[in-house]
Amino acid sequence: FGQTVRNEVGVFLLHKNFVPKTEIVIGKEKGAASQGKIGTIQKFIENDGPADDYGEAKFSVESVHQLGILDIRVCNLDRHFGNILVKKTLGESEY
Repeated sequence: FGQTVRNEVGVFLLHKNFVPKTEIVIGKEKGAASQGKIGTIQKFIENDGPADDYGEAKFSVESVHQLGILDIRVCNLDRHFGNILVKKTLGESEY
């Protein structure tokens, strides 16, 4: 498997509370461009949109720290509010 595939699955295994279920897939349809190629697929998670739609004041310090720790552990260098999905919880002012 390529390094990207390993990284994607590794991040899921390390941080299942933040990362949707991630599995390795191999393209099997004959004649398709993906035939024989290896990649990953993640479980779709219902969400209320990207974090940049809500503003940083809505997020708890603890959740920001947890995400920062995840990014440090996996050397993620492209974190921004556009690639953080938000799921609102009823009755909470923070997401």
